Amino acid sequence: MRRGFTLVELLAATALSAVLMLAVLQVIGSLGRSRAPRAGQAMPADADLVELLRHDLAQSTEIRYATSAFTLIGCADIAPGERVASHQPVTVTYSLMPLQGRSWLVRRQTARNTRSMDAPSIELVWPDVTGLEVRPSGTPVVATATAGASQPVPAAVVVRLVSSDGTLWQRELIVR
Repeated sequence: MRRGFTLVELLAATALSAVLMLAVLQVIGSLGRSRAPRAGQAMPADADLVELLRHDLAQSTEIRYATSAFTLIGCADIAPGERVASHQPVTVTYSLMPLQGRSWLVRRQTARNTRSMDAPSIELVWPDVTGLEVRPSGTPVVATATAGASQPVPAAVVVRLVSSDGTLWQRELIVR
């Protein structure tokens, strides 16, 4: 009696190994694609900033414009360092802050709950920002008469950041 594999057994083993190799190559290929930056796609930090701004604007009911700053009033609470929303009433202010020779875009979150003894959380959002402008979409620069007065959050806003090297970052964010 001869010992060995039949042709059917060899074909089945070959097919099974081909399916396993295909699965392994799919996993390896998807890892490579997710890590490689794609042409025309926003950088991860850019996407994070857009997501943070859109979340804060969507969860807010009022906005106050100021020179190089804006304040949002609503329920845009995010646990510091965790990026987990808890929908507690807060005031969120984006402004510019000098820190060790660099100008940063800063997000300051203050609880509006009078029983809360938590200190305001301050998050460094974007480095080397020298100019900040936020205005309702479709309007020119916000008039100085409306600066400081609370207004309803518009359905879309334009956010402009100017960096220290003159680079302009501008996005229109659809809020509602």
